[in-house]
Amino acid sequence: MLDDEILSVPVIEDVIRDSGQIRGARTRQEAEDLAVNLRSGALPAAIEIAQQRTVEASLGTDSIRHGMQAGAAGLAAVVAAMLVYYRWAGANATLALLLNGVLLMAALACFEAVLTLPGIAGVVLTIAWPWTAMC
Repeated sequence: MLDDEILSVPVIEDVIRDSGQIRGARTRQEAEDLAVNLRSGALPAAIEIAQQRTVEASLGTDSIRHGMQAGAAGLAAVVAAMLVYYRWAGANATLALLLNGVLLMAALACFEAVLTLPGIAGVVLTIAWPWTAMC
């Protein structure tokens, strides 16, 4: 936008690193002009901030807390279902799952592994798999 007039409506489809692709130019000349403006740095006009949003670090802490609560509730549900369905064998299975979790955390600590989101999903599947296999 320049002087309340829309000059171009480009669409940046991905992160621009060394190279990138911007779509939305109607002609080749318009695309070249846009590329020159992007390469030149600051625009010659003053910038007015229309909207500003701030994400605080407390949101990450809050998400972790809610995730831990959900994980504990899910684990409690699996343990309760196994105890109700299998009784003493469920207690043995729960003990085996607890030992499995301890060994898994020990292996992660031994290899200094980072637990990513797919890794967390694998841990959840490791714990929940015996119950899903019963159904």
